[in-house]
Amino acid sequence: MRNISDTCKKLIVIIIAIGLLSLIIGLIFSNEKLAFVKGVSFGTIFSVLRIILTDRSINKTVNQNRGNAQVWALLNFLVRYCLIGVVFIVAALEPSISLLGTFIGVLTMPLSAYVYKLVEKFKKSEV
Repeated sequence: MRNISDTCKKLIVIIIAIGLLSLIIGLIFSNEKLAFVKGVSFGTIFSVLRIILTDRSINKTVNQNRGNAQVWALLNFLVRYCLIGVVFIVAALEPSISLLGTFIGVLTMPLSAYVYKLVEKFKKSEV
């Protein structure tokens, strides 16, 4: 984790916090609690992996010339979204993993970006 940016580390913490909050709320409303826990955990772990892959892709893209950077960024984008498809296929085919829980876990990444931006904006307004 030493090669990961500070922003990425903060996003990972927020992803895990949102995942835990989703677990707590979901356990109250879910009928199949174990499947829901597996789904949210699966999706959240994948979101952490995806944010790390995004961070590494950005770092590598910045250090390349323009033509190579565009190809590299596009390929990494496609790989990350294919991985999302694989995650949902696995969750759909495995009956012990909740598809809804997986969906919620995968959504922790974009939600963490919004939360991070709000926290940064709040910190600037305090100063």
